[in-house]
Amino acid sequence: MDPDDLGELLSGDPEVKVSAIVSVEQEKDNAVTYLINRSSSWTRLSRVMAWTLMFKALLLSIRKRKEINAQSPQSASSAKQHTDVKMCCSHLSLEEIKDSELEIIKFCQRQKYSEELSYLQRGEIVKGNSDIQAQSHTR
Repeated sequence: MDPDDLGELLSGDPEVKVSAIVSVEQEKDNAVTYLINRSSSWTRLSRVMAWTLMFKALLLSIRKRKEINAQSPQSASSAKQHTDVKMCCSHLSLEEIKDSELEIIKFCQRQKYSEELSYLQRGEIVKGNSDIQAQSHTR
């Protein structure tokens, strides 16, 4: 083949290299999904979630205290008494673990049944083809 005829290559020719551009968009997981996917057991997941919730409560407490201090420095001492969060480094209480398990279950339900929950929050009836609707009729 003459080099001048390269523009006339057939697209079905097996010796012609075809290039393709592929674009992949990855959905970002939130922190709870990440924890669920990375945990090796339910026990580990519930304990990590309990510590995470405790840390969240501490951060919210600090933020609330700063807001109160910014409004009126005189009430700072009373705010400290009302917003202290128990942070111990040795163990979790049974109540903290149960609360974390409940939060994990609620999260999974919100993920699975988000459409149904939005209907119920608006006071509407859940669609007939919903898993929730089907389960309510089997009882």
